[in-house]
Amino acid sequence: MKAAMRSVVLCCVTLAQASGQFSPFERPGGVNPIIKPNPKSSFLCPMRKTLVHWESLHTFNPAAVVRSGKVYVIYRAEDDSGDMVIGHHTSRLVLAECAVGLHFTRRPTPILYPAEVSQK
Repeated sequence: MKAAMRSVVLCCVTLAQASGQFSPFERPGGVNPIIKPNPKSSFLCPMRKTLVHWESLHTFNPAAVVRSGKVYVIYRAEDDSGDMVIGHHTSRLVLAECAVGLHFTRRPTPILYPAEVSQK
């Protein structure tokens, strides 16, 4: 059975001026998911010593921050190297950025990933 792909979905939050409370979440039309798996993304994995498609299966767990007029999102991407069971894939963290917050440009390689270390 093929596992369903997971993607990053954006929910916009508007701040109610009078109360300082968050108003209901709204999904902007026509832009979701904002980041979805890309089977073409590849890089040389330091652990496997081979080219891997590091975000081919899932993209999820986003965290966003606004800085200097840009929205930066770090999200988790999973490859399709393991069995189609949760927990059997390698995760890597990826950085994407956007000036508006709806159409993101991803870095071509992950920013945090497992690698060979001297103290295994």
